[in-house]
Amino acid sequence: MWIICCLYLKIHKCLNYEYITIPMLCSKYSDCEAPISIITEILSKNDPIKFVNLSNEFKALGFTKVNDLAQTTFGRASSIKLTDYSLRLLYKVLEIYDKHLDDLQTSAKLENQNGNFIRTQQICEELLQQKPNDLNVITLMGESFFKCGNYEKSLSFLRKAQNLKPNSFHTLINMACNYWKQSRYDLAKLFILEAIPKSPCFNDSSWIYYAELLVKTNDIAKAEFVYNQILNAYPDLYTVRNNYGKFLLSQKKIINAKQQFEIVQKSAPEFQETLSNLGDVYFLTDKFDEAILNYHKALDINPNLKITLFNLGKVYFQITEYQKAVEAFEKSIELDPKNASALRYLAVAYCNQDKISMSIKTYKKYLKLLPDDFDINLELALIYVHNVENFQEAENCFIKCIKLNPKRQDLYKNLIEVYQQLNKRIDASNICMKLGDLCLEKSDLENARNAFITALFLNPENADGHYKLSVTMNKLNHNDLALIRITNAKELKYRLVHP
Repeated sequence: MWIICCLYLKIHKCLNYEYITIPMLCSKYSDCEAPISIITEILSKNDPIKFVNLSNEFKALGFTKVNDLAQTTFGRASSIKLTDYSLRLLYKVLEIYDKHLDDLQTSAKLENQNGNFIRTQQICEELLQQKPNDLNVITLMGESFFKCGNYEKSLSFLRKAQNLKPNSFHTLINMACNYWKQSRYDLAKLFILEAIPKSPCFNDSSWIYYAELLVKTNDIAKAEFVYNQILNAYPDLYTVRNNYGKFLLSQKKIINAKQQFEIVQKSAPEFQETLSNLGDVYFLTDKFDEAILNYHKALDINPNLKITLFNLGKVYFQITEYQKAVEAFEKSIELDPKNASALRYLAVAYCNQDKISMSIKTYKKYLKLLPDDFDINLELALIYVHNVENFQEAENCFIKCIKLNPKRQDLYKNLIEVYQQLNKRIDASNICMKLGDLCLEKSDLENARNAFITALFLNPENADGHYKLSVTMNKLNHNDLALIRITNAKELKYRLVHP
């Protein structure tokens, strides 16, 4: 009897929820930081009295967040006064809440796919307030910030993802891409290298990225080794072989590059990139007809190859077929309006066709992209002077050129001529003075003297001109002339002080 009683007590204790450890109600939401009021709202079904009663009951149990409910025992959950089926109802509510979060995440993904990155981030912020360690949401945040160019913010989320799942291939690749975009190639290379062994399958893109990063970090020999290793193992990967050919081309190994492209062409004759690359090979070897043929073959497959169009334009430009060059450059710029090189070629092509207004318009588009490009400012200045005699615009361009390259004497001489055309004698005199100073710095005394004499011819009342001409004459050992000039300088300064 005593044994039976002991056994009864033991069974009774095991059945009592207060005496044993019960699994939590819903481990999925054990880290959910959302307020318990979310669950209360679902349960109360817009009944304010029920909402208050449930709120009080949750408060009495110490539930302030969803994770408090999720981590509670079945026994405590059963004690909540809902219906005779409290546990079942709580599970149902958590399912509703789960669907709500899933819908939010789906919405965030769609917004991201549609390029609505700010909205994506807003939804993800809401999700992370409720589930701060949701790896999928954190990764999506990193991706959205990457796509809108905020690489540091993207990296901050990817680091969180890495802490949660250190060996994630996709996280490591995404971190590498962020560093790449920031031109931090050494770090990008490290993360790519760490990611490659963790790839679920052979990933040729990762290896290509690694090889390209080796090139960017000037590890040329290793880059070539990596390409060869990939192609030895997987000779049919024509995209890799094509990239290897481009690498060889960049290293001026034109014959070897051509061999790689021809191998690709045999296995993938319609691969547009290889056709374009073969065009580059022929262009570099001055075989312009073959270059044009291959570029056109590539464009027949895909007419929107902006680099191919640009290179086609350069070939036509090289052989002075300017109209065809213009057509190619215009199409290239339509696809890539920020291609400054194409704009420059187009501007020069227009000029060679005597379409000066179109040339000027194109130069201005270029300068909106790169306003401090010295060569373009100078080219435009010379067009204003020699082609349209617009000296006012030429003045602005030469002033800009002097700011960019203040040591070039020819700029000052050109600007002096422009001021003379505009009858701005004082301005011309001042530029002559600057030219004289520049010559003095270089101990070019003859040209310094000529510059100061011209300055005084344009403005005889220039006291500084007389003084600096005196200094120059003294250095040339023309002491008598130096004395005359210093006397003139003193007289002019006296008259300035005592009018």
